[in-house]
Amino acid sequence: MTKIVAVALQKGGVGKTTTAQHLAHALAMRGRQVLLVDLDPQGSASQRYDTRNLKGTMADVLGAEGPPTKSLRDIVIPTYVDNLYLAPADDQLAASDDRLARDLEGPYALDDKLRGARIPFDYVVVDTAPGKSTLLIAALVAADEIIVPVQLSPMGFEGYQGIDKTIMQARRLQQRAGEVRLRLRAVVPTFYSKGQIASDSFLAALMESDHPDYEGQPLPLSEPVIETTTFELASSPVDIEGHLRAQTIFEWPRGADDSPTARGQDAYFALAEMVDTYA
Repeated sequence: MTKIVAVALQKGGVGKTTTAQHLAHALAMRGRQVLLVDLDPQGSASQRYDTRNLKGTMADVLGAEGPPTKSLRDIVIPTYVDNLYLAPADDQLAASDDRLARDLEGPYALDDKLRGARIPFDYVVVDTAPGKSTLLIAALVAADEIIVPVQLSPMGFEGYQGIDKTIMQARRLQQRAGEVRLRLRAVVPTFYSKGQIASDSFLAALMESDHPDYEGQPLPLSEPVIETTTFELASSPVDIEGHLRAQTIFEWPRGADDSPTARGQDAYFALAEMVDTYA
């Protein structure tokens, strides 16, 4: 059975795309068949792969100026990572968002596409756009779990405090359709700088936070993702064996176990294990 995981927070610049890409890559490295769905009109995740020979985008699947013109199967392409596939996006998704916002069934559009067809994946990881949108709601309505990256900064915390209302809205829509599935799976502290007072303070505050899904229990925090230029360098497309694409931190030399690259790899491997071992 396919598990659908949305990576979401309404604030931008908190590491959503990096988290979605690395979670999908790490799950694929665990032998899972994974589909990464780019639901951001900026195409942030798609730009990290070789998309010169696209057969369509999520705008075609959801419909932009009019009804959908392609199925999900029509647009999925393999990536350079074994077991990992991409459903790409482009700026026409903004038109899809406008169209779905006018449709009473708009919030169920992605759910219909992902659950209405038999797709051969263990996991679907959905990268969402910043801001409150019908596309974001559609991603959460379709999802079984949500991963919330939280930048260890005042702006990051502001976004985290606002996500609960969006989760509850998605659950009400799921209930209307007959099945409430969405649950908070993990909070991912991002841009962590160990030893810096502000970073350590925000991490401590996050560790002391609670959530209605885990009443009386610790918040499900994944390992903090260290702030390192490796993520920035890896996300910039370069020509690799004739293919213009970015990399993930897993493709960089690991170095010593306490190196920033090794710690970044370990954090996303641990997140994948959290997702993959939770029934």
